[in-house]
Amino acid sequence: MSDPPQTATSLPWGLFNFQVTHVPVGGSAVVELHLPDGAAPSSYYKEDPVTGVLTPFPYDGKVGAEIHGNVVTLHLADGDLFDADHAANGTI
Repeated sequence: MSDPPQTATSLPWGLFNFQVTHVPVGGSAVVELHLPDGAAPSSYYKEDPVTGVLTPFPYDGKVGAEIHGNVVTLHLADGDLFDADHAANGTI
């Protein structure tokens, strides 16, 4: 895992807060974030809800963010390290 970004990390599109429900326990979900036309993000960071630490979230073939132009596709897994509650409970 990469080191968290420095405090000067720029978040030009802000932070997004969402929850995916009704996921099969231990299952996965895909979420697409459509940014404004012309947006060209180079990375995606996941915020720890307890500590506020931002961690890079690159796609590893199972979970992470894929970026194509202005669309960020998030591959999420219930109970994974990047699931906010870390529990396989049907909610990511």
